[in-house]
Amino acid sequence: MLILGLFLSLQLFVCAAVLAGRRPHKSEKLSAGLVTGLILGTFIGGSCTVGTAQLAFRLGLSAWWFSLGGAVGCLFLALTMAGPLRRAGSPTILGILIGRYGQSAGLSATLLNSLGTYINILVQIISATSVLAVIAPGMSRTAETLFAMLMMIGYVFFGGNRGAGLVGLLKLVLIFSAMLACGAIVLGSCGGPLNVAGMVRAIDGSEAIPFLDLFGRGIGTDLGACFSLVAGLASTQIYAQAVIQAESDAAAKKGLAVSSLLLPILGACGILVGLWMRARHPEIADKTALTQFILLQFPDVFAGIILGSLFISVVGTGAGLSLGVATVIRQDVIRPLLKKEPSRTQSAALTRLLIAAILLSAASLCLMTDNETILIYAFLSMALRGGGVIAPLCLALWSGRDVRPAFAAASVLLGSLTVVVFNVAGVLPFDPLFAGIAVSALMLLLGLKPARP
Repeated sequence: MLILGLFLSLQLFVCAAVLAGRRPHKSEKLSAGLVTGLILGTFIGGSCTVGTAQLAFRLGLSAWWFSLGGAVGCLFLALTMAGPLRRAGSPTILGILIGRYGQSAGLSATLLNSLGTYINILVQIISATSVLAVIAPGMSRTAETLFAMLMMIGYVFFGGNRGAGLVGLLKLVLIFSAMLACGAIVLGSCGGPLNVAGMVRAIDGSEAIPFLDLFGRGIGTDLGACFSLVAGLASTQIYAQAVIQAESDAAAKKGLAVSSLLLPILGACGILVGLWMRARHPEIADKTALTQFILLQFPDVFAGIILGSLFISVVGTGAGLSLGVATVIRQDVIRPLLKKEPSRTQSAALTRLLIAAILLSAASLCLMTDNETILIYAFLSMALRGGGVIAPLCLALWSGRDVRPAFAAASVLLGSLTVVVFNVAGVLPFDPLFAGIAVSALMLLLGLKPARP
């Protein structure tokens, strides 16, 4: 029956893609509901589901910061950046940066954003393996990783990104409904929130893990994680695009506000699952907390549908991310080095080769590292996207002051480089994102041109 559920889930997504592909493309403005759908459909993936349950299994309530940070980021966009983004006169963040600071700053931001996106591919591969671990428990870690990689390659090569809008909406409905059901099952089995707290306190305390402390990893670390989501959301094109394409300022702000209300609920459901599994089944691999819970608590058919939806969701997200990175490398790095313009066939072949190389390298990194905490990669991905971009972007939107192009490019590069260096060194008592943004802002201040009379 589990296989039947998996088959039904696959058929749902295939039908959605086919139906969407037959619909004529319309460049209509987005209503508030569609703004919410685009934001949540993009944001909800392996990190919000599998990753949140995994970190809650390990550390408890501090796993909430990914969803809380996303909610704060949506509010930040609604209250401060929605209007300026819509009035900036460019459909992309890259266009805004190039318009104010020149090509060097724009290209630097694009490449660093791609690096952050590449790290997010790791998140999707690990999330996919957590689903495979319960669907096919006999598979080795290497086999799981390679199978997930091959599925992502196949998804892109055979047109899996067509009809992404309708598929994304279906994904959002299925996964959000499943997570709400998971949370309700935990609360029902425990007899309410107070009893959940009692269950957590009863967990073996030999490791002295503060499961019920929202700042269990330290205030600096957890607030930094929240801020990395705020900076990353504000610096990522897809979220800015949802705002810019809204039918009005009010629609953009309403869509962002609804997103900020729903994200903490989703995160709370993942945390309930992680804590319940830690209390009842502490022997499992932490990354399978959510998927094992689904297998244990749902009838086989429904478990198959949910697991299939999770797997297709992370495969589609990983495939889309790899396509985005490959496109940037082809267009902005390789194309300027070529003596003549490649043909359409050559460009397509190069893109496919780059996608395969990107996913193969990402799979290799997943196998080489022992640290498989999904949200650690997710936070780093957001921090890299925001560390070098948020300061110049805010200056471009909120101030008329000009910056010398060289300093603007240095702001982008050094801001993100600082995040990477201090993440590797691990010597700061707070999140390296704060240092990265400080360095980025300092470069902008040093490069400010005199105010116009």
